[in-house]
Amino acid sequence: MIIYGYRTIVRQLAMITMVCARCNSYAPQQVNRRVKKFTLFFIPLFPISVWYFTRCTACGRDHMSRKATVEQLLAQNGLAINGQPLAPTQQPYNPAPQFPAQQYPAPRNAPAQFPAPQYPAPQYAAPQYPPQQYPPQQYAAPQQPYGAVPR
Repeated sequence: MIIYGYRTIVRQLAMITMVCARCNSYAPQQVNRRVKKFTLFFIPLFPISVWYFTRCTACGRDHMSRKATVEQLLAQNGLAINGQPLAPTQQPYNPAPQFPAQQYPAPRNAPAQFPAPQYPAPQYAAPQYPPQQYPPQQYAAPQQPYGAVPR
């Protein structure tokens, strides 16, 4: 009897921070590689398929990617596909040149401070109502004591 099948192994390559396509949050993303291997008598022999994906730590969504895309993401963060830092000679890109801060001229005829707004006085007065005159309340004493049964 021959026992064969496959086994899936997921390995985390790196953690990078970028915007998630689902929840639009700027959160850490796990970069993972999933390898499905053919097994014979529970011994993994050769890979059947390889997938790369990123998983958002905020919403948990998996986003499947190509190997070239994952390599580009890792290179932008200074990592190689095996999770090791790139050698100093293999910098992924040159940083943007630093320009001196620009000095903008002050706007012409601008007041130093804006005046406080002047609100007009109300054009109406609240109506005056006469005081209420309530008639005095007449309370009659009960004819029978409380709880007495009439005959």
